[in-house]
Amino acid sequence: VDLTQSDKMGMFAKTPIDFYSQLPSEMWALLDNKPIITTYSKEQTSNYSQEAFNLLRKNFQYHFGGLDPHINIHGDWINPIEGGTLDPKKFEGVYVYTGGYSVPEKFGNNYVVGTGFDERKIPGRDLQRFRDHNNGETFKTDLDTFLEMVANKPGVLWVDWNEMHEGDVVAESKEFGRIMINHLKAAKDKWTKKRD
Repeated sequence: VDLTQSDKMGMFAKTPIDFYSQLPSEMWALLDNKPIITTYSKEQTSNYSQEAFNLLRKNFQYHFGGLDPHINIHGDWINPIEGGTLDPKKFEGVYVYTGGYSVPEKFGNNYVVGTGFDERKIPGRDLQRFRDHNNGETFKTDLDTFLEMVANKPGVLWVDWNEMHEGDVVAESKEFGRIMINHLKAAKDKWTKKRD
């Protein structure tokens, strides 16, 4: 996708508006009373500029009565080593998604935790990364570590998504049942209790 073309920039800017328009405001993910918008890595873009993100912010504010979004971008959008050209000062947060193979990490006000990871049986994967799920205990430990790291500070928690072929599992699955969902809910309940 070329995010310097006006039609593609428009689509890019419209996506979070469409998403938040579908949800009742009490279900919005907020940080500092700002709806959270996050990009994944820039790997699906052939070209981009700050203008696409400026349009996203401007259109979001227009659509939601001046409400400013909290925009998190993946680090490769700003890292010159990875061809990134954006100014990190123009965003509320920057994170690096490290996947289920890494221990909990902090990037500004973003925290990344994983459930476990196994790419040893995926053809063409050179690194062969593995982190044992320990029947959900890895995720539980990572979530407890996150709760200690964040203390009473606001932040955005990034959790694996379901890339079953890599062993990234949050949803109910044959292998783990609802273990990961239950651990996530327990961590949310601890966090909520701490905040009350």
